[in-house]
Amino acid sequence: MPWSNIERALRMAWTGLLLCHLLALAIQFLLAAANLNEDAGIGYPTYSPVWEAERFQSPEAYFYRRGVTAGYWLFSIAGLWIRQRSPWLNWAWTLPWLGATAIGWFTGDWPVWTPMDY
Repeated sequence: MPWSNIERALRMAWTGLLLCHLLALAIQFLLAAANLNEDAGIGYPTYSPVWEAERFQSPEAYFYRRGVTAGYWLFSIAGLWIRQRSPWLNWAWTLPWLGATAIGWFTGDWPVWTPMDY
């Protein structure tokens, strides 16, 4: 199997993984938006909004962070399929997301500005 076919298969697999993550992020957006109008005075137990469960003080901060994440993923997907002179440049578009993720793993927080105090 020539290298170009292997590289194309890897790009397709990586794109599929990123698209699955993007779909999960969209579902989280919808669930968080459904929690915006939660009424605590109803007679059955309610769950805390997803942004409070993830230690955000406001829904704006939660949606901002998720928007940054979606931007990294879309940038990575676009980079994989835009024609470059070298196939390795396609993979380089994933580096901002990988770098932010690695820093987040080691520090416990993403290295992006988050408006926490509203």
